Amino acid sequence: MKNIKTNFYILISFIFLTNYAIGQDFKKIDNEFTSKNNIDSDESYINIYLNSNDCYRCYGEIQQILNATQEKKPNLTVNVFSDQVVFAKKSTKDYSLNNLNIYFDNNIFNLFSKSFFYYKSEGKIINDYDQIMNILYTGNNSQGTNADIEIAIKDKFFTSDELSHVGIYNNELAIMDSSVDTGAIIDLKNFDIEYHELTTVSKKLYNLPHPNLPFENITLIEHEKLQDLKKQFPGTTETKVTSIKIHDNLAFAQFIVSKTFEMEEKDKLSTFSFSYIGIKHIGNELSDIFDMDTYDHYLGMDILPYNSTDYRFGVSIYYPFKILDKYHFKAKIYQELDYAGEAIFEFNDDYTTLNITSIDTEASKIYEYIFLEIDGKEYYVDKEMTDESTGEGIISLKERVIQNNN
Repeated sequence: MKNIKTNFYILISFIFLTNYAIGQDFKKIDNEFTSKNNIDSDESYINIYLNSNDCYRCYGEIQQILNATQEKKPNLTVNVFSDQVVFAKKSTKDYSLNNLNIYFDNNIFNLFSKSFFYYKSEGKIINDYDQIMNILYTGNNSQGTNADIEIAIKDKFFTSDELSHVGIYNNELAIMDSSVDTGAIIDLKNFDIEYHELTTVSKKLYNLPHPNLPFENITLIEHEKLQDLKKQFPGTTETKVTSIKIHDNLAFAQFIVSKTFEMEEKDKLSTFSFSYIGIKHIGNELSDIFDMDTYDHYLGMDILPYNSTDYRFGVSIYYPFKILDKYHFKAKIYQELDYAGEAIFEFNDDYTTLNITSIDTEASKIYEYIFLEIDGKEYYVDKEMTDESTGEGIISLKERVIQNNN
């Protein structure tokens, strides 16, 4: 095969969350921060490391954390570290925070190219977005109480940060971790766990329709040829499943497909990423929900028209949505980089089209965390590590605790 010069221009942000990538270094980073600035180890604060070179869609979770802090804990200290102080000031100027500090720090991004964050509370470092948002909303620094459903599953394949619930169907709990491309089914009767790989390579998904790109003489590389090219770039992600949710007998999956194109300039390739939602009627095998090739319908999510204006989900690659019924869901939307509100979406009867039916421009920018509802109570999936060196830990369901601050 001739030597090919390849340039990767990713339209939508990198797939992997930085929190997972830097894992065990949070404690070291925090120790350096407290020692340099003479910070008491018991102080509570949020530290945000903001890289000005990130794709604009990588800042979504950071913006939501700043929004939640402004609304719920405006006196909480927020420290922002950036390689460009002017950029950091611009990125935080719209938030009313009483204790905001901005620091110049270029060295950290020599090691970690992506932005990241963590919450230090009661001496504990929390770097999971969902847990941080739950703490900001409820004031509960513990991660919940023991649920009525006493699940305690030994596990060594999932992370403790990105594990989330998919839903319950026929007395089986489905969970997933997009950072390691793994899903699992837990039998709620005998608490057995069965693991399944999430789809990462698929000719069917690769050839799904996508929006026109603003380039002339650009051709999609055939999937078979791409597999040969990928041998030069081991670890390249083709398909990334970011979220799956169950509603009644339906599964809704968000996923991203990276497609490689040959440009007008010979021997020059570019890769662009496109977002989709898949809809599947669940049969007897719940495990099929982790195989995107088995889904019944697929719809592109990059261009969402309403009243002659095109919108899109969120500012990050993960765009949480709440299912209202089998034909409707709601989600935050943006117009270019500007927040536009919360939209109600409607599928038609055969799931071949998706339309925005209304936009609430007054809705909060803060994403609503979707908990798992069981018998009128709300739960989330948690993994408590017992051995960080091997990844071993205990998976459990924990009840959401709402404290009355009055």
